[in-house]
Amino acid sequence: MLLVSSNIAFCNGLKSRVLDSASLLRDRTPQEWVCYSGNHIIVIRWQQGMLGMGVSEREHEAYQEIKIVAIDQQRTTFDTPIQFSEIQTFMDWELDEDDLLEYPL
Repeated sequence: MLLVSSNIAFCNGLKSRVLDSASLLRDRTPQEWVCYSGNHIIVIRWQQGMLGMGVSEREHEAYQEIKIVAIDQQRTTFDTPIQFSEIQTFMDWELDEDDLLEYPL
């Protein structure tokens, strides 16, 4: 179960967004997605039970701004993958099913 980390304000700033699209970039450690929401790019990284996100209008800046937004204590020991739907539910994001690319680019 994902629990908000100490970056509560950053996490709350990303919650309840409408995403234009989401694409899985890497399905192995670390898992990585890139999402578009209006003029912003949201980069998501999942590794060893930690969910990191960065946001900016430019992709390279989003990668530089990645912060841990949630932790799953039960998945920190082993590198257990996460489904995008779990992240989407945790962040309360809206995304049309057709706008999710689940295969790595």
